[in-house]
Amino acid sequence: MAKIDFSAQIEYLLFTGAIRGEAIFRLHSLLKSYEQGTVSAEEMQEAINDFNPDLYVELPPDEM
Repeated sequence: MAKIDFSAQIEYLLFTGAIRGEAIFRLHSLLKSYEQGTVSAEEMQEAINDFNPDLYVELPPDEM
């Protein structure tokens, strides 16, 4: 899963009003951690799914 895919999902949540306040900062922090390799793609997707399960994306086995 590319960083841009996570960014697009977070942007969608932001513009649809699904995330507000502290949740925005939480996802931003997780995205930065993902970029640095300290958070897995699976963890990143789970955090996004917590706000909108309809955005669920099946991760390929090599990205888990």
